[in-house]
Amino acid sequence: MNTSLDGHQTLASYEGRPHLVLSREDVCTLRSRAWLNNSVVQWMCCSFNDLGLKRFTRDFYCVCPGILEMVLVPKNLQNYHDGPNPMYVGLGQHFGADTRYFDKEIASNRNWWFFPVCITCHWWVYTFDVSGKRLFVLDSMHSKPDTTRSRLDSYVARIIEDIAQVAIPTYRPIQKGLLCTYASVPIQANRFDCGVYAIKYMEYWNEGRKLDDWQYDIINLYRLEIILDIILSHKNISIGAALNALDSRARPPVHRNQPRNKRMDVRTPFTAPDTKSILRRAGEKPKKNSTRRS
Repeated sequence: MNTSLDGHQTLASYEGRPHLVLSREDVCTLRSRAWLNNSVVQWMCCSFNDLGLKRFTRDFYCVCPGILEMVLVPKNLQNYHDGPNPMYVGLGQHFGADTRYFDKEIASNRNWWFFPVCITCHWWVYTFDVSGKRLFVLDSMHSKPDTTRSRLDSYVARIIEDIAQVAIPTYRPIQKGLLCTYASVPIQANRFDCGVYAIKYMEYWNEGRKLDDWQYDIINLYRLEIILDIILSHKNISIGAALNALDSRARPPVHRNQPRNKRMDVRTPFTAPDTKSILRRAGEKPKKNSTRRS
């Protein structure tokens, strides 16, 4: 292992999004039995929206995490009053001006919006059917709400309809609020895989498809898959430095490949160490006080 690599060294920088940079410490949250942090989920949301997959260019849009959490604080939730004339703290008047977190032009052309949210260290996803004006909850720990969650869901429904009015000026909110339904989804068997479940819900869920339960070994494979999706992404402008840093063996620097046949598409424009090496080194904990041997 390269002992010069510490927890703050950059492994991924998202092209066109200078605010979205993942350090080795961020990537280490994808290790087995670790809790995923906000940066990883945000990267995957942007990646889903930008990769050109048919699912996300036609039907689904991922809203970056953090938007709902800005208003879903205990004080605001305590002062929330539902009813025909609801009273609540909403988003700022300039919401929608910053397209880094919510692109209203793109969102207005999608039928479904995903809202990953993390509260008290638990990730789940709100899924909004824009034209049908319905709200689904994809939660890996709760199949139905309790009183506290019902109040939170009601508040979220109001905020989401406010967001819909920003993206679609002709949208008219439901006076009684959106009907919130808890979808049947795979349930986690522990307390630390919720972030992986949230990402995979966004990747695979739709209303007419039942997802099979995911065993623990499958979840671990999903974690490794997400590491590869991040580090080897064509949007990662730090890929060369990341792969060189992660590979402890003496090899030539990573460089872009030039296709021999210009008519053929190359799946990835980079050469890289073998997959097992990448996964192993990306998942190792950073050493805070590393020393070099003479």
